[in-house]
Amino acid sequence: MQRIGPEDWKQMFELLDTALDLPPAEREAWLDSLSGDYERLKPALRELLAKHATRDSDEFLRDMPQFTSLTGINTSPLSTPSPGNHVGPYRLVRELGRGGMGSVWLAERDDGTFKRNVALKLPHVTWIGGLAERMARERDILATLEHPNIARLYDAGVDDLGRPFMAMEYVEGVTIDRYCAEHSPAVDQILQLILQVARAVAHAHARLVVHRDLKPSNILVTADGSVRLLDFGVAKLLENQPGEQTQFAVRAFTPEYAAPEQIKGEPISTATDVYSLGVVSYQLLTGALPYSPKHTGGGQLERAITEIDASLASTTARDHQRGRRLRGDIDAILNRALKKDPAKRYASADAFALDIEHHLQGRPIQARPDSAWYRFSKFVSRNRVGTAAAAAALIAMLAGASVALWQAREAREQAARTAIERDIARRAAAREEAVRMYLTRMFRNSVTTDGSGPTTAKAMLDRSAERVLQEYRDDPYLAGKVVETLADLYGALEDVAGQVPLLEGYLQQAGPEANPETVALARQKLAHAELARGNLQRADELLQPAEQFWNTDRKRYAEQHLEWVTVKARVLRAQGDLAGSIATNEQAIAERIALSGENHSETAILYNSLGIALMNANRLQEATAAYRKALGIHDALGSGEDVPALVMRANVGTLSYRVGRIADAERELKHAFEGQRAISGDSAAVAASMGQYGSLQTALGRPDQAIPILEEASRMAEKFTARGSGLHVQNQTFLAEAHAAAGRSQHAAQLADESFALARKQFGDDHFFAQRARLAKARLTAHQQPFEKANAELADVIAKLRAGGPAAQLALGQALVAQGELFLKNGRAAEAAPVLEEAVKLREQVMWGQSWELAEARARLGEAQVATGKPEGKDLIEQSLATLQSQLGPDHPQTARAKRAIAM
Repeated sequence: MQRIGPEDWKQMFELLDTALDLPPAEREAWLDSLSGDYERLKPALRELLAKHATRDSDEFLRDMPQFTSLTGINTSPLSTPSPGNHVGPYRLVRELGRGGMGSVWLAERDDGTFKRNVALKLPHVTWIGGLAERMARERDILATLEHPNIARLYDAGVDDLGRPFMAMEYVEGVTIDRYCAEHSPAVDQILQLILQVARAVAHAHARLVVHRDLKPSNILVTADGSVRLLDFGVAKLLENQPGEQTQFAVRAFTPEYAAPEQIKGEPISTATDVYSLGVVSYQLLTGALPYSPKHTGGGQLERAITEIDASLASTTARDHQRGRRLRGDIDAILNRALKKDPAKRYASADAFALDIEHHLQGRPIQARPDSAWYRFSKFVSRNRVGTAAAAAALIAMLAGASVALWQAREAREQAARTAIERDIARRAAAREEAVRMYLTRMFRNSVTTDGSGPTTAKAMLDRSAERVLQEYRDDPYLAGKVVETLADLYGALEDVAGQVPLLEGYLQQAGPEANPETVALARQKLAHAELARGNLQRADELLQPAEQFWNTDRKRYAEQHLEWVTVKARVLRAQGDLAGSIATNEQAIAERIALSGENHSETAILYNSLGIALMNANRLQEATAAYRKALGIHDALGSGEDVPALVMRANVGTLSYRVGRIADAERELKHAFEGQRAISGDSAAVAASMGQYGSLQTALGRPDQAIPILEEASRMAEKFTARGSGLHVQNQTFLAEAHAAAGRSQHAAQLADESFALARKQFGDDHFFAQRARLAKARLTAHQQPFEKANAELADVIAKLRAGGPAAQLALGQALVAQGELFLKNGRAAEAAPVLEEAVKLREQVMWGQSWELAEARARLGEAQVATGKPEGKDLIEQSLATLQSQLGPDHPQTARAKRAIAM
């Protein structure tokens, strides 16, 4: 069949109705007479009519009673059904529900053909004239609705007493409004239910079926949370004929959920179902209908639906926290679905569903103004680890605006600014609009006031940050909101150097009139920035007052407190409290799932944070499971190649490197940092994955390739975090090791000295970062100084790393191997053996059996055993050689050393 687009559904349905109302002999001539816009629909319409003429329901039609003598509605009541009665081939079991138009019964087929339980709908009135052919047509159409969220129509007919019936699939579940009342789902969970309903309706619309009576009682939710839509086509079957007196009792819709065109008796279309979807969604999200006239009689409800605009859902919601959650996208989606004019609603149920899906994914929605600022803000919200590309795109757009266009808009924006300032005192929504307007103006000013060179994201933000605190000193609310947003943009660029002075400046001038929520958020964001800089104590101090404020109303500030928990878990991890970090992450995950559901971008971030903590604790299988959870969520959301997912893939690469799966590690790390740079440019996250990748190149015997990568990664870490941060120290240490492997011992030792000094200053002598840098220096100089001095240095590093717990275990293995090599080089094989045995055991606990580092430790142990007269040492070296050759290649220095050891 010719493909019919969403814009054609309304016309197609109306044309099909017109054709089927004609005698069959006249349909072809009528079809030929169509012209103009209808010409393109003729092939599909002709195909549908041909299928209708040859459908397998002819016998059904012939067997149905003839009602040609009936006109209008026979309002004589049918005999009251009761359990045990037969209606057609069905025996009634028990009544499931009753409404104004009919009752629904659990029934079983009882004519000897086959057994089946059905939901049997029995109208209260008898037939409408001319209904027989319409019933057959509906049955034909509904038979095509194969969708997991639609209850199937099994049968429709008239029994021997003239009673019409419809037999539907029986679904064990509760109505969607009752389900929400009993389970109190979060907003995102309600939206997931609505999304199922909208997809089912869209499936029907694609097959030219309009429901016409969408309401909670026609939507069931099963025990596993699956939605099932009922009664497709029933309203069509029971609708009145033109010119008849109409009363609500026999209308083919429920007034509270009806669209304005249904109330006014105008033509209906797929937009009618979109409106009803909006009403149902509004009720589920707010607990109230969009219209609440004082009296439902005397046309008050009709007038409300046709003339009164619905209140914003965020203002109708019964609690403040829910209202905050609905503000913005959800208000816009519902507002569009509830437009009085069908042409102004969503073009289809599929478009409605797509906006809900985009909102759940943190993407821009169709219902909001398509401004660059809105799209940029949505991108920032869903890409917390890096959105420099989006910022650059916004800057390019602003910089490219002509002076004439700017001047033309200046007066309009000034007038709007004045109006918004007046509204700030009255409505929070207007305040948010003011923030957006001020920021847009500020960014434009930042672009146009300095024409000396190309504008970068950092330059634009720096100039804006310089002015914001001074210009908006008299408006603490607005100042706070602007600072909040600018801080997020700095965070998106991972520019801690710009973020910290902005937040510190705001907190210093924030007086008692400042918004306490914004003050708490500023402290929280500053804590996260200080953590990135390595200022752990300062970060912890900032989190304490933020937590105290969130605890004043945990229900209202659930989202903000969850963000606090996330930052706290990272602080604990950096402080070395891995057990505390793991427990805090697990708490945050449970709270996030309760608030937003599992398939949410923030849930993925928390699983990733948990994975890092577990990896540092050497609980590597659990870490792998956490990373898989995080990436599975991104795959489910369709964001598997977005920046946050690429950061998580880099963590998977780091884990693979740690356990010795170097081929997997190389692939994941390269894909991660190249993908991040392509999307968002340089960042701290890119510096981290580049650092790991460069270190891996050194391990693979490619130091000349590693050095430029690590030099860039080190500069990037210093730029986007701070000099002396944990990331900067780590990348500097990796760079020192690469220079050592390339034979540049003097420069390597200098870099190692610098790294150690930076780490000691920032973290203290005993911190893991300091001891890791110290180990690199000790390994580099071990063979360049007297044995006693070198051994004493390594012994002290080993003692400090032993006290470091699981996080230091891999570094401890490196230190033990280094000490074992020092003993071997100085002819002390007997002292080397126990040290190397411990190194082997440590690596066996966490590394893959074919890890090259495990093979390295075994080969050194084999050398010590051979040197002390133990022949089994040679077998151990031979086994290690096979692994080293397969993992590092035949020409790698480690492989060559193992070959020499065997040959001796």
